Amino acid sequence: MNDVPEAKSQGSAAAQATGDLWRRGEACLEQSRADLKTARRLAKEGRHLDGAYLCFQAAVNALTSVCFFNGVARVPNHSALALLATCTEADPLFAAPEEACAELEAVQGLNPYGTGRDEAEEKRLARACQAHGRAVVKAAELYFKKINKKNRARLQQD
Repeated sequence: MNDVPEAKSQGSAAAQATGDLWRRGEACLEQSRADLKTARRLAKEGRHLDGAYLCFQAAVNALTSVCFFNGVARVPNHSALALLATCTEADPLFAAPEEACAELEAVQGLNPYGTGRDEAEEKRLARACQAHGRAVVKAAELYFKKINKKNRARLQQD
């Protein structure tokens, strides 16, 4: 995470994101919603670990969007926890889902093709990851609404 620029302060978030970063942030937020939708479908099909991994990906995309909204172009997209730390610098709202991100991140090390898997445990994990993914995406959506409102107000004043 050493090579990632620090997030801009909360007060200047809307002013710091360039048009390109803003569009990238919106695209990441939209992708996070699509990832959650696909994760639900995969769980219904019995592909619980695949769905759990997509919940992790949804969280990564949602947190990446917050970084982009704050003008941070280079993000640690390999780790939900590292992204969360960057987002928490922008807004304390993101301190809450740390445990959720830790469980989502643990999914990366699971093998969906291994033998001797426990289907009941996989279902439990998939449900937990869906709840965690939704919580992170919802936090990013709330943050987007908040700074988008500030951005619109600032543009009207200019």
